[in-house]
Amino acid sequence: MYENNSDDGLYIGTDIGVFYRDSTMTDWIPFMTGLPNVPVQELEIHYGTGKIRAATFGRGLWESDLYGINTSANNSAAANDKSFSVHPNPFTDEFHITLQKQNIAQATFIVENILGETIFSKQENNLSGTYTKTLDLRKFSRGVYLLHVVLDGERTVRKMVKQ
Repeated sequence: MYENNSDDGLYIGTDIGVFYRDSTMTDWIPFMTGLPNVPVQELEIHYGTGKIRAATFGRGLWESDLYGINTSANNSAAANDKSFSVHPNPFTDEFHITLQKQNIAQATFIVENILGETIFSKQENNLSGTYTKTLDLRKFSRGVYLLHVVLDGERTVRKMVKQ
């Protein structure tokens, strides 16, 4: 299934789950957080909610955020209210998150692999002024990761590519 307004994103349902690929990737990657290896009968994208749905044999209906999930209204509000930047992306060993907004009561940084497994999680409290957090992922393999930045309860998710 082709994802409109993406980097030529394609989802495919197979006999062992859902896979994803876009124009920035050389290989298909598993895209099935919480979905076991089951045959996928049908895929549907619901753009209003930013979700992809799969009809499966034996599991019923499975739903997940789209691969490029950093476009929802809540995520945009969080990014505008408490601005931050992430660089470089793509990265090789580490990347930096810089918060420019002062007086953040609580910041949480979570990195997940494409299977939805948390590989890093850190919470910081009472941040003021410019703050930079460096995340070192050199021990992890190349691929796509999801960075969740939660600033005072507002979540933004960014796709990160490790080369």
